[in-house]
Amino acid sequence: MIRRCNSRKIVRRVLRRGDLDIGGLESGIERRSWLEERRASIVEQTRARWAGPIARAQQRLEKVSGRSEELRPARDEDQSQHVVKAEQMSMWVRAGVRNKLAVWPSWLVVRAGVLLPLAGLDYYFFASAWAVHQRISEDLSNWQFDVGGILGLAVFVLGLLLARAFRSVSLARAQRSVRAENTDDHLGGLILAEVSATQVAAGVVLFALLVAAAFVIRWQAGQGTQFASTVLLALVPLIGLYVEFMFIDPTAVPPYRRKFRWCWLDWRLGRAQSALSQREKRRDEAVKRVEACYDGAARELEVILVDRGFI
Repeated sequence: MIRRCNSRKIVRRVLRRGDLDIGGLESGIERRSWLEERRASIVEQTRARWAGPIARAQQRLEKVSGRSEELRPARDEDQSQHVVKAEQMSMWVRAGVRNKLAVWPSWLVVRAGVLLPLAGLDYYFFASAWAVHQRISEDLSNWQFDVGGILGLAVFVLGLLLARAFRSVSLARAQRSVRAENTDDHLGGLILAEVSATQVAAGVVLFALLVAAAFVIRWQAGQGTQFASTVLLALVPLIGLYVEFMFIDPTAVPPYRRKFRWCWLDWRLGRAQSALSQREKRRDEAVKRVEACYDGAARELEVILVDRGFI
């Protein structure tokens, strides 16, 4: 391997008398032949130096590519299911399902402007109830107070999830109504919205118990004097649930988004391909530097050999 090109040094070595590598070389042809052999040797050493890193990069790429090919059927099936879902929902909309659902315009700014203040109120309601239960001060700097607030946010998120489940139930009811009113055969093959009644019931029970417990604790702390404000605060999770329910349009199918494992696998595949190409590029650049160095040495040697009469 050659780290720095020095064509003059190479030429001096070719012309030096008594050097073991070139001893006995008298003619210009032999000198040029030795230079070419030396060039081929250095090029081979350079390629051998990069053979190991390139082989490891190729093995890594083959491993990731093999994993990608193994999961390709699952990826294609996931994408085809999304296409089928979008097509079926489009048929339901044309059949009139959308007209049976009351939905508010779900602009992102409006949605965030309504839900974020409600989430803050729910944070305060549960944090204050937790502070009463633990007999601590209502101070944001107290981490125990924040524990109750985090619980309140968890309950609020649970309400949002329940709103989506309730919207699926209303969609299924609207689909059955449209199917009963419409005698077209193509509606019979469409899939109805599915929701697990057990999961919804468990979520409702948990949601109701947590809200009721916070209400009772907060009300007892005020000894009944803050009943109205406590009731209003307790209604915040229910209001959030209702608002989210009205904002959700169950007939809107979002664009297909790859699952995290597909994105992760594609990132690994791209990284492996980039590593292989970069190593091959660096190998080729190193070989080009060696060849350029020896090309320069060959030109200088030709001039010297002509001047000295070797050729």
